Amino acid sequence: MADLVFVHGWGFDKSFWQDVIAHLEDFTCHSLDLGFYGKPDMRLPTEAVYVTHSMGLCWLLDRKTDLKGLVSVNGFTKFCAADDFVEGVNPRVLKRMIRQFTKTPETVWSDFMKNSGLTSAVFAAEADVQAMADGLAYLETCDVHNLYSNLTCPKRALVGDADLIVPKKMSEASFARDLICYKGGNHLLPLYQPKWVADQLRDFLDQTS
Repeated sequence: MADLVFVHGWGFDKSFWQDVIAHLEDFTCHSLDLGFYGKPDMRLPTEAVYVTHSMGLCWLLDRKTDLKGLVSVNGFTKFCAADDFVEGVNPRVLKRMIRQFTKTPETVWSDFMKNSGLTSAVFAAEADVQAMADGLAYLETCDVHNLYSNLTCPKRALVGDADLIVPKKMSEASFARDLICYKGGNHLLPLYQPKWVADQLRDFLDQTS
């Protein structure tokens, strides 16, 4: 049985996955931590199926492509729009977000969380503002579209059709035929539909084992 390694996205920590993992008690699970709230844990085990959220997909594929399997949740292969990725976010929107973050990080973080679908968002006192700023800067240039397309391992992409951060057309441009959509789902499927995400993981593993 494959081990599962979870990678969270911008503004969260490894606890982001706890409700999903609670439905996977028969699997060995490990959650990475990208260090937005303290000491990071970025070990990348071999012989594992990786499960990523949002920016976590790009972060992972920029570091590791020899995967046993890959499931992206609310992810993207490129964030900013370009000639070869017209469905991305207008770069000026992200640049404005980066400028504002240097002045009022709490406000930018809270607005992002509300747009993601988090109903109650409190900026933690222990937040590493520099690490979060670096994460936003990474979104300007991240591009793993070809890396994702060239993966030879089994892969799947779970998306929500009400995701305001990664709209469905952006998901389709990123993942084409690998998509499975949760009707009415926002950008935080692991928080609000953890059992559905866990069930999709089980189905993915059953089909690829």
